[in-house]
Amino acid sequence: MEAITIVKVVQQNNSYFLLVLSNQEEIIVHEDILVRYRLLAGKEIDPSILQELDTEGEIHQGYANALNFISYRPRSILEVKEYLKRKEVSAEYFEEIIRRLLEKGYLDDALFAQKWVANRQLLKPKGKYALRAELREKGISTEIIDNVLASIDEEDEREQAIQVARKKMRQWRGKTWHEVQPKILRFLTYKGYGMDAIFKILPQLKAEFDELT
Repeated sequence: MEAITIVKVVQQNNSYFLLVLSNQEEIIVHEDILVRYRLLAGKEIDPSILQELDTEGEIHQGYANALNFISYRPRSILEVKEYLKRKEVSAEYFEEIIRRLLEKGYLDDALFAQKWVANRQLLKPKGKYALRAELREKGISTEIIDNVLASIDEEDEREQAIQVARKKMRQWRGKTWHEVQPKILRFLTYKGYGMDAIFKILPQLKAEFDELT
């Protein structure tokens, strides 16, 4: 089969180039691909390379989309895969895109989990059970989740639960502790705190509630 020649290279927007070929085809490639394959005007391209260029183009576009997605906040691997699916990137390219992101350090599920927990503890406190469920939903492995949650001190978690319950108890002024206790149990359980931690802090919560009433 006769080789195809690049007739003209025209720069487009956002670092992309249009290749006008001798067979009347036109291909848009990113500058990274242009440099990698040395795609200059007058260069002959074997037809077998065209499919490779199409594949590289698809992968590069998916990679660029993923980088944009990651730029807003840290993402898990699963989140990126789901995003690529929404962007209609072919699933056959997911693993290569993820591999490149991991290689560059843009994806790291262990670091993601650490930051997720730290952010929750600071802005929206939750117990370990809730954090575990959230991280599972993000596709984080059990091993990583166990390691991250093991770093949460039990005493710190109980103190956090007291602060969370303290804010809620103000809404129940005028009620009796008998009425409020089951509400506190349900609320803290919903927030992901274990029953052991909850029962240990109930005496302090009762004392504080009694002062409110």
